[in-house]
Amino acid sequence: MSDLGSILTSLFGSGAVSVLVVLLLRTWLEARVRRSLEAELETLRHENEKERERLREELKVAHEFLERRIALYPRIVELVYRIRNLAREAVSSQSMSMADLEDLPQQVRELENSLFEQRFFLQHDGLFDEIHAFKNEAITFVQLFQDLESADLVLSKGTFSLLQRQLQDRYASIEKLHKPIIERFSSLVPELG
Repeated sequence: MSDLGSILTSLFGSGAVSVLVVLLLRTWLEARVRRSLEAELETLRHENEKERERLREELKVAHEFLERRIALYPRIVELVYRIRNLAREAVSSQSMSMADLEDLPQQVRELENSLFEQRFFLQHDGLFDEIHAFKNEAITFVQLFQDLESADLVLSKGTFSLLQRQLQDRYASIEKLHKPIIERFSSLVPELG
């Protein structure tokens, strides 16, 4: 029996040592895996926070960009509308003079200055070419109107009629360009509310 006792003692001793080694190894491996996962999780949290900060910055820039457009574009639309209305008044009235249209050259200059100042935004939104064409038509309209007014007494009837037709053509171009410009600008400003 002593052999059996010593075998059992050896077996239990070996089993206890094996269990103890497995438990220690398991604890060590779990701790190592946990540390590794925690380090990886911390790295992911840090990367996530950096990405969130980058997205916040992008959103801030986009918001500032949008706010600037919202602030600028209504004035440009107003100028386009006013210029078109003044040009219409000029061609529809037989007795209108440049003195009656004193705001027209000033508004055309303001539109031109807006194009210089806001070229980046207008180009970015694909509006520059249309508004630039409108501005050029408006400048030509003002010049023709001034020429027509100053040459009223000097020109032959044929030359005077030619200038009047050119003035009508410039107004037709202004009329044609103004509505699509206003619609395009309006489509870029988001609904508020």
